[in-house]
Amino acid sequence: INSESVEIEVRDRFRSEVILSSRKLSRHVDYSIDYDEGAIFFREAVFSTDGNFNPVYIVVDYETNNSSESSFNYGGRGAVKLLNGALTTGLSHVHEGAPGGESDLYGLDLEAELTKSLSVKGEVASTDSEYYSLSRDGRAYLAEISQVSDKLQGKVYYRKMEEGFGLGQQRGSEYAMRKTGLEGNYLITKNTTLSGDLFRQTNLLTDAERNHGEIKATYSRKKYSLFGGYRQASDKFADGASDESSHAVMGGNRIFFADRLNIRLS
Repeated sequence: INSESVEIEVRDRFRSEVILSSRKLSRHVDYSIDYDEGAIFFREAVFSTDGNFNPVYIVVDYETNNSSESSFNYGGRGAVKLLNGALTTGLSHVHEGAPGGESDLYGLDLEAELTKSLSVKGEVASTDSEYYSLSRDGRAYLAEISQVSDKLQGKVYYRKMEEGFGLGQQRGSEYAMRKTGLEGNYLITKNTTLSGDLFRQTNLLTDAERNHGEIKATYSRKKYSLFGGYRQASDKFADGASDESSHAVMGGNRIFFADRLNIRLS
């Protein structure tokens, strides 16, 4: 009781690992809760998508009490900086005990600054769980190369989460997935930006696959902005069927009444 944390989370509709916004709610102000029924009542409607069709999630964290068996939860991380701070490497461990079993997570991470604007990052983690004589294990990997300068911001990445990985904290959309891609933004002029991304997502359980590419130019001023571009996506489903789509995207927004009204069209 009184341990819950409720948030409204918006994720990118094409890249589920990207959190676009997160808003923490306050009890009695934004919602009420009935512990006996296990129900939450919101003061205002929570839509399934935002104005750009990105999915909206209700995220609830809470603690439970079980007095039938004692258990321990603990964890920690140690890191060391080398080469005058240009290289950082760390080790992590989390132990989670619960009635009927326990789980352990071990992780290794590394981050290196190759130049003032170029950096690389890598992470690998494994989990091992056993509950009521049922065991599972898995690994997860992350590799990124990032470029951040005055005109160019970009990233190339590889992510993989095997079946069986995790302590129950991972999102269902990320389970047993492999994701590779690149994204970038280039400042052409003070007010004009060219952006794009290209990625592939593969479900390791069903072999379903999505390929997506988009390029977009944006012109921004203090009171308005305009954008236009092209998007293409292809999907291969678990049953062997496939689908492709191509779209021209364009739109803009205009701010009125001392930033009190924002009208957007896309």
